[in-house]
Amino acid sequence: YGKLHNSDGDSFTASDNMLELAIVRQYENNFCIGSSLGYSQSKIGNYINQILVHGIGIQKSDKDNKYITSLAIENMIRTIQSYSNVDIDYSPHISFGLELNMRQPGNSIGFNYVIINDYNDELIISTKTQIKEIIDLYIAKSFYILSEDSIINKSIFDKLSFGIDINFNPYQFDCGMQYHKDYGFIAGTSLTINIK
Repeated sequence: YGKLHNSDGDSFTASDNMLELAIVRQYENNFCIGSSLGYSQSKIGNYINQILVHGIGIQKSDKDNKYITSLAIENMIRTIQSYSNVDIDYSPHISFGLELNMRQPGNSIGFNYVIINDYNDELIISTKTQIKEIIDLYIAKSFYILSEDSIINKSIFDKLSFGIDINFNPYQFDCGMQYHKDYGFIAGTSLTINIK
C-alpha cells in the first residue's frame, strides 16, 4: 500500500504479502481434489499480523468438459501473531461454483456463490477469453445478496475486476485489479510454478 499518513501527520507504511502452496490431484472421470496452505503477513507501521490460511476443494466436469462444478472451503485461518490482543473472528468461506465452457475453445463464463457467514454472502459472475494460446483475459463482477451492504450494488463499478493470465508452462503469471468503492483500486500478482 506504500507510505500513508494519519490525521496527526505521522507517516507509516502498510503492506500485505502472502506465500501459498497448492497441491491438486486429478483422478479418472474428470474429478480432482486440491488443497492449499498459505502464510500471510500484514504490516501497518510497527504492527504485524501473521496467519496461516488453509483451503480444500473438489471439482467435477462432464466428459466433454463443457460443465465444471466445484465446492471449496476456504479461509480456514490460524493466527500466529495478531495486531493486538483482541482476537479477530475469521469465518471459513464455503464456495459453490459452476463454469460453462463455450463452443470456442478457451472461452468460458463462471458463477460462484460464496457463503461468508450467516449474514453475508456474495455472487461472482466471471468471463474468461483466450486471446492467444498462452494469454487469457478475465472480467468479473461481485454482488452482495443477503448482506446489509447490499446497497453497495448500486454502483456498477464496485467490485468489478480485470485480470490477465500468461502461461509459459510450467510457469504461470497472473495480474489483476479490482475496484472497491471504499478503498479504490486493489492490485495483485501471483507466480505459479507447476511441479509434477
